Amino acid sequence: RGLVAGTLPTFCVSCNSTSMASADECAAQTSCEWEGGACHFNATVRPQFGIGGSFGISETEQGILAGAFMGGYCAFSPVFALASSHFPPFALMSLGLFAWVMSCIMAATSPTYHGLLIARVVSGIGEASFQCLAPPFIDDAAS
Repeated sequence: RGLVAGTLPTFCVSCNSTSMASADECAAQTSCEWEGGACHFNATVRPQFGIGGSFGISETEQGILAGAFMGGYCAFSPVFALASSHFPPFALMSLGLFAWVMSCIMAATSPTYHGLLIARVVSGIGEASFQCLAPPFIDDAAS
């Protein structure tokens, strides 16, 4: 009951052990069930911890959130590389640093999943400015 067929049951995160004193203690945990003398995680319950639990999102949405950074990063790396031939590189890196700092603030204060998604994309944009522009300066300084 509640366990995915073909997988080994994982144990409750909150009990921090492979067995609990009683089935009643296990039942107090909302995502756990007592089976075979041990408290097991109920795989049919949505995540209650981390990003998935905080925003009530699926694993697919969590994956999109993780990939959003790469979307902004890959889309804007060539933009910053091209812009470096028309604008001062340090000004572009400053712009990227500002975008990255703003994305950190947005991510820390975002009350919704979509706000956090936008923050992740903006974070990728900020990182893209450094990927294209910082290595030549580091190479010159190290020589």
